[in-house]
Amino acid sequence: MVELIMRPRKYRIYELISLISDDWKPQLEYFSLTLIKNSMLLGYVIVAFNRFTTLYNHNNLLKMIWTPTVIYTIYLFEWIAPCSILIPLFYFTGNHNFSYFRNSADGGGGGILLRADSKFMNLDGLQDFILTSACCILSTACYFGILVHFLQNRSVFVS
Repeated sequence: MVELIMRPRKYRIYELISLISDDWKPQLEYFSLTLIKNSMLLGYVIVAFNRFTTLYNHNNLLKMIWTPTVIYTIYLFEWIAPCSILIPLFYFTGNHNFSYFRNSADGGGGGILLRADSKFMNLDGLQDFILTSACCILSTACYFGILVHFLQNRSVFVS
């Protein structure tokens, strides 16, 4: 299901409809693709942090941290946080001329590409760079902490 949402043009789902000049349909597609991508990146950080806390915390404290309520709250945060950034970016920074156009580079296969104006693409690239860099740094820090813990306590793990 995620594959169909993430790559509808790959499977040529939009060949079923005529080319659309309305801004809202291509804009909604690009918004959903960006939202899913950003939520997945935040999910990687949560997994890294979960592994980090599992290694460093005792079982009693760990049970207190990773309760079902906390997990559901984190899950909601993974979707609400990107929305709070993306909704203003997509809908309050002006008309970005989202549109579909036929892909002539695929040898007449009938694919459809999505485009927006350069101002929006610069803003989108900036938010993507910031989020990707932050998630990479945080995940790397968690995994580096795990590696340090293993190296300091390798005699315990070897025996």
